[in-house]
Amino acid sequence: MKLNRGVLKAAEFKGLDWVNSPPVKLSDLKGHVVLVHFWDYTYFNCLQAINYIKVWNGRYRDKGLKVIGIHTPEFSFSKNREYVVKAVEDLGIDFPVAMDNDFQTWHAFSNRYWPSDYLIDKDGFLADYHIGQGGYRQFEMAIQELLLELDPHVVLPKPIEALRPEDREGARLTSVTPDLYLGFRRGRIGNKEGFIPYQTVQYRRPGTLAHDIYHAVGKWTDLPECLRFEGNHTKPGEIIISYHAKAVVVVVAPGQEGPQEFEVLQDGQPLSAIAPGLDTVRDGDRTIVRCDYPRLYSVVKNADRKRHVLTLRTASKGICFYSLNFINAAVGR
Repeated sequence: MKLNRGVLKAAEFKGLDWVNSPPVKLSDLKGHVVLVHFWDYTYFNCLQAINYIKVWNGRYRDKGLKVIGIHTPEFSFSKNREYVVKAVEDLGIDFPVAMDNDFQTWHAFSNRYWPSDYLIDKDGFLADYHIGQGGYRQFEMAIQELLLELDPHVVLPKPIEALRPEDREGARLTSVTPDLYLGFRRGRIGNKEGFIPYQTVQYRRPGTLAHDIYHAVGKWTDLPECLRFEGNHTKPGEIIISYHAKAVVVVVAPGQEGPQEFEVLQDGQPLSAIAPGLDTVRDGDRTIVRCDYPRLYSVVKNADRKRHVLTLRTASKGICFYSLNFINAAVGR
């Protein structure tokens, strides 16, 4: 959304821990166009949006654009520097990234959402901002407009084509199950036992499944951000959800014992050859995900958008499940 130029001065960065570059002051970037990108490495929408940020950084950094990534954590574990460094490396991010664990820069920009982008002109004033996914073509054109102010003779390429069908202008998107959080602070559980904060609960298998709400089976501890499994191999636990979407991703953290795993079933069966997520592997007659560190895991990628029942089964004591995200898909222009 374009802003009235010369009105709002961009706030200086505050309270940041720089991950892959020396500290950067916004005031030192005067004379450049600056793109400030707020993100979190565990959030699916951020991981999709950052693909565009990386392309724009490569296209325009030699033409006057400076990209700064502000990693502001959605979950407590994503304050861990080791995890953020690994995510930056795995994602191939080569623009400066800083950790904003105390939300100081987030609040300085009056930001509210992941992902969010702020464009700052050569004089340090906010010129444009964008929230969430979509609108990538318009935002790239806003970048180009500011770059032309730096150099009216600069040669700029055409805006990139949409990287996914869902991002095309005019794409119609199906309605899907809303994102679900599993901790008691923001979650809603379908079991009659409900949440008992900070207590371990033996959840019984439900007789019927409500749509678009998760159910637990087995022994779990109810924590603010997650459910932590407390059973063992003789008494595995399950997270079950009747959902409608094309794909599902889940944020999971292994326990203190190190890498752990969980099994993925759809409609009571191991994943078929057409439905594996990017992080699933076959283990005999099972489909499993090996959880190496706290992050987002792709568990299902269907060819259809029908309703399915997803079961995440685990015998790994201490493994924590944080959120379920359900992926939309374009159905035409």
